[in-house]
Amino acid sequence: KTLPVPTDKTVHQLFEETAQRHKDQPAVTYNGQSWTYGELNAKANRLARILIDCGIGADERVGILTKPSFEMSAAVLGVLKAGAAFVPIDPDYPDQRIEYILQDSGATLLLKQEGITVPDSYTGEVILLDGNRTILSLPLDENDEENPQTDTTADHLAYMIYTSGTTGQPKGVMIEHHALVNLCFWHHDAFGMTAEDRSAKYAGFGFDASIWEMFPTWTIGAELHVIDEA
Repeated sequence: KTLPVPTDKTVHQLFEETAQRHKDQPAVTYNGQSWTYGELNAKANRLARILIDCGIGADERVGILTKPSFEMSAAVLGVLKAGAAFVPIDPDYPDQRIEYILQDSGATLLLKQEGITVPDSYTGEVILLDGNRTILSLPLDENDEENPQTDTTADHLAYMIYTSGTTGQPKGVMIEHHALVNLCFWHHDAFGMTAEDRSAKYAGFGFDASIWEMFPTWTIGAELHVIDEA
């Protein structure tokens, strides 16, 4: 079976198109609260502009060190909207593994939540995602509704994820946008997914199944339920 998959679009462009169509529908729900597609898109836009101002661009890697949360959702989309690739890191990993991933990926910037410790050896810039007066908690304005424009194409990196490393050190696998877009369209077809569906974000953030849970949901207008660790 051949699916009509766009070959010239990035995954965040598909999300932006979906967010426009389903602006007032819930995009992500966590602990009984929801962000609509319009809110999630706006918060990711705000973060993307900050990353662009930091000099982040195509094929650069940005580490994300978060627990299951709203911030995790905005972070992955914000990095993509800035034109860069995200490196998901599970805070429950041993310190040595977190340190290795940050060093090996070449991430010069790290997004994190309050209370999560960053290895002392990390010399890049750190941006805090949560708290009373952080970029994601401040009220949204009209500027946040404008999607940033970058030169990122479907052939650029979307994310870099690390294998379990059962033999030797973990290996960083680099995935381009066209591959992730292909996965999303396959997923929609294989599971008969529609905008009326609800999907669970359950897998560990550093596990590739986590990608499968997020992006097919957000590229069709469905609702992602982020499951609390407890």
